[in-house]
Amino acid sequence: MKRNQSESRCLAIAERGLNSSGQFAAFMSAMMADVVSGRIAPNKCEAAVHAGAQLLKCVTMAHKYGAVGRNGMRTLKLTAGTEPTVK
Repeated sequence: MKRNQSESRCLAIAERGLNSSGQFAAFMSAMMADVVSGRIAPNKCEAAVHAGAQLLKCVTMAHKYGAVGRNGMRTLKLTAGTEPTVK
C-alpha cells in the first residue's frame, strides 16, 4: 500500500511506542524529515521534542537512582504511595 504523501512518518513510529533508544532515534529522525517536508507543523514537533526530553530525563533518573528489580531492570518509584486501585 502506497503511503499518503501528507501522512506523517513519525506518527506510525509513535503509535507503536518508544521502548528503546533505536526506536526513539527512528522517531526523532522521522520527525525531522516530517518537519522539513511540511508534513507536520513545527509547533507539534516542538511539543514532541519536549516530551522526548522529559522521557529521556526519566530514563536517566531511573538509571542513576532506581532500584534493581527481580528482572534486573532499574525502576524508579516516583511517589511514596501505593498503586491506585480500580473498583
